[in-house]
Order: sequence, then structure tokens, then C-alpha cells
Amino acid sequence: MSRFIRSRHFQVFVIVLNCTFILFVAYMFEQLERRNYEQRLRTEVNDQASALRMRLESALMTRLHVAEWLREYVARHSDISQDDFALLAQDTLADHPGINTVQLARDGVVTHVYPKEGNESVLGLDILHGLPKDQQPAVSSAMQSSRPFLAGPVDLVQGGKSFIVRTPVYLKDAQQDGKKPQFWGLVTLLFSPLQLFDEAGLGKNDHLAVALRGKDSRGEKGDVFYGPPEIFQLNSIRTDIPLPSGKWNLAVMPKDGFSSFPLVWHIFLSGVLVAFISSWLLYLLLRRPEELRQAIDRATEALAESEKKFRGIFENAVHGIFQTTPEGSFITINPAMATILGYTDKRHFLIEAGTLCDLFYDSNMALSCMENLNAHNVMTVEARLHSKVGRTIWTRITAWSVKTDLGEIVGIEGMVDDITSKKQDEMRLKLFEKVFDNSLDGIVVTDDNASILAVNKAFTRITGYDREEVIGKEPSLLKSGSHDDFFYRAMWEQLQREGLWEGEIWNRRKNGEIYPEWLSISAIRENGQIAQFVAIFHDISDIKDQEERIRHQAFHDGLTGLPNRLLLDDRLEVALLQSSRAKVRTALLFLDLDDFKMINDTMGHAVGDKVLVHVANCLRFSVRDSDTVCRLGGDEFVLLLPDVVYESDIDHVVERILTSFGGGVEINGHRIPLSTSIGISIYPDNAQTAKELLEAADTAMYEAKALGKNACVRFSEMYE
Repeated sequence: MSRFIRSRHFQVFVIVLNCTFILFVAYMFEQLERRNYEQRLRTEVNDQASALRMRLESALMTRLHVAEWLREYVARHSDISQDDFALLAQDTLADHPGINTVQLARDGVVTHVYPKEGNESVLGLDILHGLPKDQQPAVSSAMQSSRPFLAGPVDLVQGGKSFIVRTPVYLKDAQQDGKKPQFWGLVTLLFSPLQLFDEAGLGKNDHLAVALRGKDSRGEKGDVFYGPPEIFQLNSIRTDIPLPSGKWNLAVMPKDGFSSFPLVWHIFLSGVLVAFISSWLLYLLLRRPEELRQAIDRATEALAESEKKFRGIFENAVHGIFQTTPEGSFITINPAMATILGYTDKRHFLIEAGTLCDLFYDSNMALSCMENLNAHNVMTVEARLHSKVGRTIWTRITAWSVKTDLGEIVGIEGMVDDITSKKQDEMRLKLFEKVFDNSLDGIVVTDDNASILAVNKAFTRITGYDREEVIGKEPSLLKSGSHDDFFYRAMWEQLQREGLWEGEIWNRRKNGEIYPEWLSISAIRENGQIAQFVAIFHDISDIKDQEERIRHQAFHDGLTGLPNRLLLDDRLEVALLQSSRAKVRTALLFLDLDDFKMINDTMGHAVGDKVLVHVANCLRFSVRDSDTVCRLGGDEFVLLLPDVVYESDIDHVVERILTSFGGGVEINGHRIPLSTSIGISIYPDNAQTAKELLEAADTAMYEAKALGKNACVRFSEMYE
């Protein structure tokens, strides 16, 4: 056996076996490093994909909320005019620059478009039947779901490409009466794909390949409309972007792929070197006498143990470790240091990196750190360093001076940690805080028991409550009393069931003022359970005021403020219906000023307008609060007197009118005489319908004109 051990064949066998084992260990270590690198890269790309998805989803939701709001507005104002639509669309595009065009298609045919310039070809387009075949399924989906549908990108009739949000509009009145909802038409928003992608930041990552598919909200079945299509066939990071009637798919991966980890040659070279040295020692061990071999074994074992401890700490540390000269020139680094700074091995780093100061992005900070080391022997700082791949990374550096017993600095040692992800998280958190605090909409965050955790500045501005006054309390402190318990119970049940509630609600400010707001509440879930609620709202008082002004302008005369013909027709129908039920009479007085044209021609229209305003005031003071005074146009006025019991009541009104006109009116120092011809008709004596009653009064008025003006004639007197 001893002879066999000392034989050449045994020695060759042992040396070959030793080399094979060491090279195998080196190969396994390289494979482990490769898997770790790919895992870290996949985690980083996954975080970046999540950030892209959040920005893209936020940009889309902003546009979809505008479509929902316009649908509700049009449902309440189905007879919206071109001028009112232009004002509404102009304000919408000013508040949301991401939207390019707003369209209304009554009964499916485009009747309103803003801006009109450049979009004239769209007017008259039949969306339900006249679109190209590839766009018709999107319209059908919007009609079937009764929700906004995001189509595109598509080629527009007027040229160019755009995303299109189409929302069907159903009239509110039909729903309230228990009837089947009446289809009014479609609200359409158009916005540029490039502007949406720029707002979401899709093209700002040079090292990433990004693609989107799901044209017309079809998800995996839709075409790729952004980025290279082959990404979806590769091992990319994928995530869904939910849409009201479908979804998009987002795919992200590094441009060089996930398996771009280069071969770590230094591991194999180290393995070859160790194999050579260990083989040589084995050869000496097998060739020397037993005593020498034992001595070498002890020395080698001690050396190996010491080297193992140091090398294990140095080579396998997760922190970057470095040693430099007193001037900052690198002597050695560990693999983690090279990896942190983007180098494949230590050798390349030592050749290319320069000095410690050269790594600093801020040269002034580098000089300050060196001065601090010389003065205090130790420093800890967070600084940006240059990496090999051409970008900067955030690091935490802890360094100390190495001195002799005489206090002379002979080198610098230190550790480096990559804190780029931590800094990015801090920046994202600061960004979210700025968005939260600077949002124009009020935001409230509560826990699962509806106890307020946070509010933003807009909440204080809208409600008047400071943050300290509401933290820990429930949003019910804003209740106005305008809604019953059933309303809030239904809201809570929908939140628990669907995780979302949106609608109009009336709340109370701190000063007691009741105001309307548009409120959206979302439930945030963790592990399937509701953890928090986020409520976003904005004050719609101005919108309500504008609606009231528009309604008033639609039913009142602009000069005198009196009800116009539309409001008269409505009140006349109601009065006749009530008269029929109560078996009482309704009187209608038709007035036409005498010689008013001469006033306009001789004294001007400005004086004529003042005369009309004076006449309107006289007529208001001549009737009861329950009566209606209306200006039909020009110098024609109508008085509606419901619930007439005695005909003498009519005579008293006529007498007060003639008396108020008797003194004329003084304008600009001139006394202008006034007189009027009055025709009177009575329901049901003279007519059975509103139209007949008005025609009878008009006929009686002309009879009064024929009698010489400044007279009053009843329709019934004309046939006696």
C-alpha cells in the first residue's frame, strides 16, 4: 500500500482529481453568481414595471373620469346648445390638457365637436353605422356595457391617430319614472397616444424594452400598439392595466435580456491557480518524507484557515470593501464592490476606476470627505458615485484612515453599500406626498373602521376643517342632513361588495354652509381584507351655479328678467290642469304697448329698453304672487291669473295696470306717455287648451287696438 501511494500513477490520479474538484467548485460558484444576478435584475425590472403601470393607469383614469362627468352632465342637459357645449368643452380641455377633442353624437350622429377647427369632417358622422368595420366592435361594446369604452389607437376620419373613449348617454328622467332608460347618444373623447405615453414616462428608460398590447381594450387578444411585439414572446415581466370594459397588457424587460450576465473569468482563473498550487503542494507532499509532509500539512492548514477566514469575509461580504493609498488610489476591492459599481471583476475595476475621489459624482463632496478623513480619521456619508454603465448610483460610504504607531496615514479602508433603491423609494414617497398635498381635489384616507388617518390641503380649503380637527374622527362630521340613512347604508354596502362608490353628495363645511361635491371612494385591500378607504372629492358648487344660470337664461327674458314663452307654456299647462281639477277659472291677459315703435324710432332702442323694464316692474306690482307676468318678445306681455273666483278680480288687475301706466315714465328728463291694449280670455269659458286660450286673448287684444288703443276687451264680449 505504501509503495502504491508513492507510485507515479497514484500521484497523477490524486493531482487530476484535485484539479477536477477545484474547477468544478469554481464552475458552480460562477453559476450561482449568474442566478443571483438574474434574480436581482428581475426584481429591479419588476419594480420599474409597477411604476410604469401606476403612471399609465393614473393618466388613463383621469381621462375616463372626464368622460363619466360629461356623460352625467349631458344626461341632465340633453338639449345642450352649441354655444353651451363649446363653453363646457373649452373649460374641460383647459383643465385636462391631455384631451384633444370632445364630441357629442345625439342618436349616434355627431352633432357637437370641439375644437371645431380641423374636425369639420366629423360633423354628421353616423357612429352607430358609418364607422369602418374595425371600429364598429368598440362602439357595440360601449352600447352593450353602458360604460365608457376605450378604443384605439385608431385612424381618425379627420386624419391622424388617437385613442377614443366612447360613453353612451341615457336620460335621467326616464330612469326616475320607472321606464326603460332612453338612449340619448354618445359622448366621445379623443386623446393622443404619444401624449399619453409621454405622460406615463414609457420612453424615459433607455435600458428597458417596453410594449403594450390590447387594442380596443381586448387584453391578450388585442394587437400590440406600442413597442416591439416580440417582447410578449420572451421571458418578460408582464402586468395588466384594468379598463372599464377590458384591459391592456404591459410587458417590460431589459433591452439585453435577463441572461446578459458575462462570464466571470476571474473565478475560473482563480480556480486554475488554486488547482495548480494545491497540486504542486500535493506533489511535494507525496514526494517528501513523512516528517516534512506533516510539517507542511500543519503550516498549510494554519495558513489555509487564516486565509479562509479573511477571504470568506472579504470575498463573500454583501458590502463593498476597498483599500486605497493615502491619496485614494485603489489597492484592492472585493467582488461586491465591483458589482455595486457595475464592473464584471476586480481587475477591470482597478484598471479603469481611477481614484476614490474620481468615483464621486460631486467633486466638491469628494474633497470634503478626504479632508474629513484626514481630520477625524473616520467618516460616514451618503453620496452619488459613477458606475461603469454610465449612470450614477446612491451609496452609503463608511471609511477610516489606517495609521502607523507614529500616527502616519498609510492607507484608507472602507465599506460601500448600494442604497439606490432606498433613495428611489424615498423620492417616490416624497413625490406621492407632494401629489397628495398639492392635489386640487380633497383627499381623505381612513382605516377600515372609517376613522380618518390623513387629509390633504385641498380638504382643509374645501371643508374649512384643519387636519388636527379631523384626525381620528369619522367623515360623518361633514354630513349635511340632506341624505337619509338609506343613502349612506347603500353606499356602505356597495363599498363592501364592489370596493368602489362614486356619485354626487351634499356635505356641510365647518362654517355650516352646505355645498355639493362629486365624491369617489375606493377600498384598499390587503390579503383580501379591506385595510383602508381613500376618498377623493371636489366642490361642484360652481358647476351647480352655472347650471342654475343656464336654466334661468333658458326660461327668462334677458332684458326684463320676466319668464319667457317657454316658461309661460309650462305654467299655463299646469294652471289649466289645476283649474280643471278644482273647477275654477284661469284668466289670460294679452298686452301690447301702444305706439311703442314710435318710441324706438324717435328716442332710440336704449330708451325703448328702459321703457320695457319700467313696464315689466309695473306689471309685477299689479298682480298677485301666484300670478305670472311674461314677456313674449318686443312690446308684447302676457299675464297668467290662475284660480280666478270672481271676474271682478280680473277688473282690479286691469285697473291697477292702467293706473300704473297713466302717469307715463320719465327717462333722461323726458316724460314718455304710456298706454296699452289688453285682450282677455278665460278658461274654460273661451277656450279648452292653452294654445286656444292664448289665441283668444291675442284676438281680443287686436280688437282693443281696433277700438282706438288704450282699451281692454274680453274675448267673450266680441260675440255678444
